[in-house]
This record gives sequence, C-alpha cells and structure tokens, in this order.
Amino acid sequence: MKTLFLILFAIGGIAWAQTSTPPPLAPELAPIAAKHKSDFAAVETQKKTALARAQHDYVTALDFADKAAGSAGDLKGVVAIGKERDLAKAKPDLALSFPADLPAALRPSRKVYLDAIASANADAQKREDQIDSDYLRTLTMLDSHAAANPSLGPQIAAEKAEIIRRATAAPPGTAAAAANVAPAPAANGKPAATPEPVLAAKLMNGNFEEVDASGLPTGWKLDGSLDKGGVLPDGVSIKAIKENGISFLRMTFDGRFHDCGIAQEIAVPNRARTATFKVWYRGKVAGQLNPAQWPGCGVRFYNEKGQRNITPGGYYVWAEKMMHQASFKTFEKKVAIPDGAIKAELYLINWNCNGVFDFEHAELTFK
Repeated sequence: MKTLFLILFAIGGIAWAQTSTPPPLAPELAPIAAKHKSDFAAVETQKKTALARAQHDYVTALDFADKAAGSAGDLKGVVAIGKERDLAKAKPDLALSFPADLPAALRPSRKVYLDAIASANADAQKREDQIDSDYLRTLTMLDSHAAANPSLGPQIAAEKAEIIRRATAAPPGTAAAAANVAPAPAANGKPAATPEPVLAAKLMNGNFEEVDASGLPTGWKLDGSLDKGGVLPDGVSIKAIKENGISFLRMTFDGRFHDCGIAQEIAVPNRARTATFKVWYRGKVAGQLNPAQWPGCGVRFYNEKGQRNITPGGYYVWAEKMMHQASFKTFEKKVAIPDGAIKAELYLINWNCNGVFDFEHAELTFK
C-alpha cells in the first residue's frame, strides 16, 4: 500500500510539474518579449485582412460567373464554380492548376487571387523575419545583464532557440523550404532543371506602410512634371494612407491635367538579365487630356554615366482598366535589361488624367 501511494504521489508530481505555469519572464526581458509578440500579432492581422479582401473579390467573381453559367445552361460550369467557391471560402489557398470545367472567363480573376495570396504570404514572411532579426539583436545586447540575474540567461537562451526554430522551419514555397527538397525527376529520369534564382533586389517600402511628415512613403521620391522647388502642382495629392489595416498609395488629380507620381531607384544586380515589375492598382478616371494616356507603372534603366537606356518594346504598362476598377487588381510586366544598365528606377505615375488612383504591393525583381 505504501508503495502504491508513493507511485501515485510521483505520478501526481510529474503531472503537476507538466501543467504548472512557467515562471514569469525577468523584468529586463518581459517588455521586450511582449513587444515582439505584439509585432507578430500585428503582421498576422494585416495578413488575414489582405487574404480576406482577396478572397472576397474572387468569391464575388465566382458569384457573377455562376449566374452567367446558369443563364447559359452550363451545368458542368455551375458545378465546377460551386466546388471552387467552397474551396475559396474554406481556405486561403487553391491549387495552381486551373480546374476542369471552370469557365475560362475566370482565369484572370483566379490568377489575381493566387497572386494576392502569394504576395500577402511573402510580405508577412519578410516582415516576420525582420521582427525576429531585430528581436535577436536586442536579446544579444541583453546578454550582458544575465550575470546580475540568474533567471535571465536561460530565458534569453529559450527565446533565441525559438527564433532559430522558426528560421529553420521555413514555410512551404519559400527558398529555404525548397533547399531541403530534392529536385523532382523529369520524364526522362534526369533531375528537372532548377528554377532560375531571383537575384537580390531591395525595393524599400513597397507596401507603403512607412511615411514621412508630408505623408509620402519613405524610400520613394516625387516624379514627373513638378512645380518649382520639386513640389506637386495645385490639384495634385500623392500620399500613403491606411484603410482597414491596409496601407496603399493614393494619387488624386483635379483641375489641370498633369503627369506626376513617385519613383524609387535600386541597383541592378550583377548577372541580371530580366526585370519584372508588379503592382496592385485600382481607381477611376474622371477625365483625360489624351485618350491614349492612362495611369500606370514602369521601369527605367540607367548606365554608369547616368544616361537613360531606352530599348524599343516598352517598359511601361498603361492601367487602362482603372477607368472602372473598384477593387485591387494586379498588373505585371517582364522586360529585358538593356546592356550597360547599372541602375533601375520603378515608377508609379498618372499621365494626364483626372481622378483617384490607388497603388499597393509594388515589387521589382531581377533574374
């Protein structure tokens, strides 16, 4: 009986130890850890908001297609749309392959939806990595206080271990995750060719979350036909704003027609052969000076003498659909980098139109 009591006591002690509340963090660490947790939560909230908006836009497109398919008596299309809608509502992701029997008219909306998901995930991952890097730096600086507080050292070590665990447990689809997976064999039994790597490109503040005192996004400069002193003409406003937790650039033009916007320069990586620029946009054109000119996005290249490299073929995308674009859509263009180019400049601009135009998630990548 005594032996049984001791065994039960030991088991109870183990259970108590496993369910007991861990000791509170040291005073030096607690506020830093709380901020780290809060920053992570903010990123997750913004990511969920972006995914929910993309989901809403795609489900709306599906609803519209469903009515069109029903009116046309397309039974297979109605069934495929129903399955797609259920999947889109159940999870913020879809298979990349276009489903059989889904109306072809949904291809553009589906691609925009998938691009929005990829962009939201990539942006969140980038910001989380930066938060962890800043936290790791702060923890390392805090190491010097561990000698005066015996409980601080192990707690710092535990926090660092968690940062390292997240860094090594790369999410699916990232370069780090791909590095741990062997290439799939091709049909002839030989390893499939590995994708061409994306070369380093550091476009600052492409989500327009950081602003200066005037409301302009940091890292960007005004571009186009400016008034004396480099200021915007009367009737033109360009500012980064935030709605429903999402930051974006808003351009407002009224009165005389102008060509104004913002731009950012970055170095062209060595060995880069192509550049791809992409941005989300929406807006409404209220008037035009020239029917052939619209708001849009482009990239310029410069050589070592500061001369602009111009190659036939076009490095600008006219966002003509902005005429009646109430929700964000994506436009994207891949261009060849001219010989001798050492610097690229991404620009978002309005060419001689009046109206309100929004831009979000600006990207410029090189291969």
